[in-house]
Amino acid sequence: MVLRFLSKGKSRIGQRMPTLLPKRITKKIIRYEPIRRLVMKETICSCHKCVKMCEDRPCWPTPEEADQLIENGFADKLMLDWWSACGPDDEDIFLLGPAIVGREGQYAPSFPWGRCNLLTENGMCSLHDKGLKPLEGRLANCKTDQPKLHGFVARKWDCELGRAVVARWKNMMGLED
Repeated sequence: MVLRFLSKGKSRIGQRMPTLLPKRITKKIIRYEPIRRLVMKETICSCHKCVKMCEDRPCWPTPEEADQLIENGFADKLMLDWWSACGPDDEDIFLLGPAIVGREGQYAPSFPWGRCNLLTENGMCSLHDKGLKPLEGRLANCKTDQPKLHGFVARKWDCELGRAVVARWKNMMGLED
């Protein structure tokens, strides 16, 4: 569609106002590029931007990874977090992740921003060398913006295993349902 401006009418202060009118309308087939899958690769980086991610908010594991963290003695280093109203019936999805400093073994705050308790003084993940670094932490990096990664990991918790891991951890921590 080709558009042209026509001067029609006057504004309140006497200036001519442009009106947007179609000059001619043509049928056109619009081609869209196919949506490409987001390719996510595991990265290892300790630049300022990557360390800042861990200083701002802990990354989330999958239910299987959280179960491994519990089995390897990190249960008291986790916190119960949630993804708001994204379940099948608009309910919250509860999940476990490394805790913010001071929130170990507790519920995440409403705005879970803060340093991950598993980040070492030299800015490295203490789980990395043990092969236990959560999926979000392995995929997030300074080179690409991946705004859907957090939700992608959260939705992995909307399953029987996810609910079982959360229930087991809550029982271990003495938290009520």
